[in-house]
Amino acid sequence: MADVFRWFRRGMPRFSITLPGLLLFGMFLFSALVAAIADILLITYTSIPPEHFVRGVVTLCVRGLPIISALIGMPLMVAWAGLRVFTFHPLANRKYLTWLRTSPWQPGKPLPLGPLGVSTQDCLAIVVVSLALYFFSGVAIYVVPMLFLAAYGLAAYVLLASGGNRGYAYAVAFGLGVPLALLVWPWAAFAALVALYGVAHRGLERSLDRFPWEPDKSTLVLGGGRRGPEIKWDSAAKTSLPPTPQSPELAHLMVDLGWPLRTLRYRWQWPEFSRMDAVLLAVLPGFYIGMLTIMWRTFFPEDSGSEPGTTVFLVVLFCPYAVLVRLTYYVPGCAPPISILGRLLTGRIFIPRYDVVFAAPIAALVAGFGLMAWMLNHGFGDGLTCAGAVTAVLLILFNVGPSVCKWRLTGGYRSAPRFFTKSQNFVKL
Repeated sequence: MADVFRWFRRGMPRFSITLPGLLLFGMFLFSALVAAIADILLITYTSIPPEHFVRGVVTLCVRGLPIISALIGMPLMVAWAGLRVFTFHPLANRKYLTWLRTSPWQPGKPLPLGPLGVSTQDCLAIVVVSLALYFFSGVAIYVVPMLFLAAYGLAAYVLLASGGNRGYAYAVAFGLGVPLALLVWPWAAFAALVALYGVAHRGLERSLDRFPWEPDKSTLVLGGGRRGPEIKWDSAAKTSLPPTPQSPELAHLMVDLGWPLRTLRYRWQWPEFSRMDAVLLAVLPGFYIGMLTIMWRTFFPEDSGSEPGTTVFLVVLFCPYAVLVRLTYYVPGCAPPISILGRLLTGRIFIPRYDVVFAAPIAALVAGFGLMAWMLNHGFGDGLTCAGAVTAVLLILFNVGPSVCKWRLTGGYRSAPRFFTKSQNFVKL
């Protein structure tokens, strides 16, 4: 028995989290079983009326404990699937990755801590939880495996996207939407999730080929890493020191000189999205809206008519928000060269080198609302109209320039402090 427990523990992800969850799930199921047996004994061998307090408590336990066990078991298997990926993949476990870099391990060999795919221990846990919920809570036998596979695919997408495996990441991202449209046929949705698991698992295995994932200097932002400068206080010297850079040759650029030198200093930007990335990312939200529309119309065919009010509300809510998000990457810290009054007095109503930053947002708003009106007038329906408008807006915002790097280097603006900066740190020259 001890050997079996050690074997099961060795294949469990994050033993300190999953084992207490299993014990809690088993405790509530055992309590529900005891309550059901007690209810049968009270009905068979006693004359206690149903309205008695004891019968009421037992009945409440019989009905409530299986629901609580389901509320514990299903999230537990979702967390189990995520931990299976994030615990055993070196890219998500920094200590594990550091150790592997100092070991003779090479891509193509089995991982020391455990496999990235579903193990025998995972299958055993899925079967036990599924059967227990099926007999005690009435949950369909395919629900728990579907939740596990969907969570595994989502966790795999996060790692694939962060690890640079864009092909598999997009395949998993679009593949997760297919089961939504097939939910009316649960076993078809389950088959789609099994196929998605195969793609996700293959992508995770291929991601190991890029081991050891050394940081690329071109992705570093000069002036404090990827999230901006972090000043550390040196108690001995009583001075503020910047953190140690990841690349020694960039050390002389890590000193933060405050505004405005911080804004004027050249900064390496994140690598720009390729055209294919921009198109796929723009199509992805519309694809999910379309899949949800198909699912809704399949479950509720009587409500499949057009609802222009809902479409207008969603598009009006989304389009300005998407435009504002884009402008937050361009406008803060870049004030117009002259004020509005100055434009009127000088006759320079439009300043192309500065106003070009507003061209894409305005075009996105016009395209989004125009396409929405056209599709509603031609009877495309609520969901498809919303998907088309959202896709059109994102296609323009992601693909129309100028890029942030080009704007920062060649834009016709004047440098100004940001509105939400806590301390401007002005430098007196």
